[in-house]
Amino acid sequence: MEFSKNGISIILNKNLGESDEIFFNRGLFIISQPKLNNFQELIKLSKVWSNYKYKGCVYSYSLNKQITDMEKHMD
Repeated sequence: MEFSKNGISIILNKNLGESDEIFFNRGLFIISQPKLNNFQELIKLSKVWSNYKYKGCVYSYSLNKQITDMEKHMD
């Protein structure tokens, strides 16, 4: 699926078993970041973020801080 924001587009594939809501929000998480330089890293971080947000997974303090800081770019 294609996600667009501020004239920038990305193509993201839905994970097997991923709900439409979580997939849409992962795409929004990625496209909302001010720097899209390392797209593969953003995909990984979006999966960490969705596990944190929707499944209650717990990660290290620094990783939790990183994804919650990134989440603030979503609007």
